[in-house]
Amino acid sequence: MMRQQPRWQRRKFRQSAVQTVIPVHVDVRDRNSVSRAIERTVGLGRLDVLVNSAGVTGKTNIPTAQVDPDDWDNVFAINSRGVFLMCRAA
Repeated sequence: MMRQQPRWQRRKFRQSAVQTVIPVHVDVRDRNSVSRAIERTVGLGRLDVLVNSAGVTGKTNIPTAQVDPDDWDNVFAINSRGVFLMCRAA
């Protein structure tokens, strides 16, 4: 049976494993903005992790027939197309 490392050693490893975190502002709806953000990130070294956390809900609790198509396009552009563009560029 393998012996588990003491908690303090695991914590020390986790702290040393995280070198630098740099948040980057990007409009995930815009292909050029996405490309610039990825290029900037890779220009600093390399891209290890991509977190797609942008998301909106739009108007809620209304019948589909009352949803403005422009609102729907914006929700889809951020929640779906944005993930696609970020993964594609990375």
